[in-house]
This record gives sequence, C-alpha cells and structure tokens, in this order.
Amino acid sequence: MDPTLNKEKSSYGSSRVKKELLIGSDFAVLREEFLAKREAAFNKRKESQKIEKIFINFGGGDSGALPLEILKILSRHPFSQNLPCVILAHYGGKEFSELQKFCQSNEKYQLLPSSDNISQLYLDADLAIGAAGVSAYERAS
Repeated sequence: MDPTLNKEKSSYGSSRVKKELLIGSDFAVLREEFLAKREAAFNKRKESQKIEKIFINFGGGDSGALPLEILKILSRHPFSQNLPCVILAHYGGKEFSELQKFCQSNEKYQLLPSSDNISQLYLDADLAIGAAGVSAYERAS
C-alpha cells in the first residue's frame, strides 16, 4: 500500500510475485478522529474567509527544525507576524530546545510536544502548514 498522491502502479515495475498494489490517495489511512471532524471542517472552510490562527505540524519524525524555520519566516511577514500559532513538535534535542526558546519569546506561539486530538488542532486553525505524507491527508480531511 502506497498512498502517495499521483503515484502509479507502473512505478513499482513488474514482478512474478502475485500481489495486489493499493496505490494513490484512495488508499490513505486516516484515524477515525479525522473522519469524524470532516464535515465540521468543510463547513468551517465555507464560512471562514479570514486567517486568524495557524497550526504547524511536520509529523512525528520532526524534532523542531522545520517548525522553527517556518516560525522565523512567519514572524517577519506582515501577514502573519501577529497571528497566534500552535506548533506541534516532538521532543528531539537541540532543535526542539531552540524551537522552545523561540516560542517563549512570543506569547502568540503555543508549543505542544504532543496531542491526543490533532484533528481538533487542525479544525481550530485557519491555516495549517506541514509535511507531505500522511499529515498532508490529515490536513485535507
């Protein structure tokens, strides 16, 4: 199974082994919490025309380096420098410590090392920034 967007079966070549390939976005695996909030998310997007809150999440493998770079860019841009940002980044040494210090310098930044309800964080935000892979499907759900 490979839920990569626009992936094609031909990229796996040929094989004598009989197998069924499950390729493309139709086979993305999402936790129930995302499916449960799908309708609310679509309704919010229809009603909301303004960006008032940002959520940043690069997935469980990120130690904080990418969110830190994104926050530095957002903090300099007139569009976003005064917007609240929720950042989900996992403990990971030096990068996480630097991200933590940066977030402490701005009261509008909330750093979370974990969450039991990521789908609600996405729903609460008007703009979500993150990595490709499963988290891209989470943002789109």
